[in-house]
Amino acid sequence: MAGIAWIYRITGEMARLSALVPGQPSIATAVEQQSSTTLEIAVSIQTAADRTASASTEILSVEQAASRSAIAFDEIADLTTRVLTRANDLESKVAAFFSRVRAA
Repeated sequence: MAGIAWIYRITGEMARLSALVPGQPSIATAVEQQSSTTLEIAVSIQTAADRTASASTEILSVEQAASRSAIAFDEIADLTTRVLTRANDLESKVAAFFSRVRAA
């Protein structure tokens, strides 16, 4: 916003100086119009910069959430593998137990 204030101050000075020239009100009017337009452009640029920063922050937030989701997925996949291994082991032990019971 310091840049906007600087532009506004400079164009104000230009308008003041052009008003000092006798018979040249059109210069002062033109400078005031340029000042107004320049200020609008500067405000638009600042707004665009603010929105870009906000979008960057949101993108970073989504990226971090996706990273956490990937980590959680990896943990779930690991736990699923471990449960499957234990289930297979238990199935083998139950089958062996029933084989011994039938043999007895």
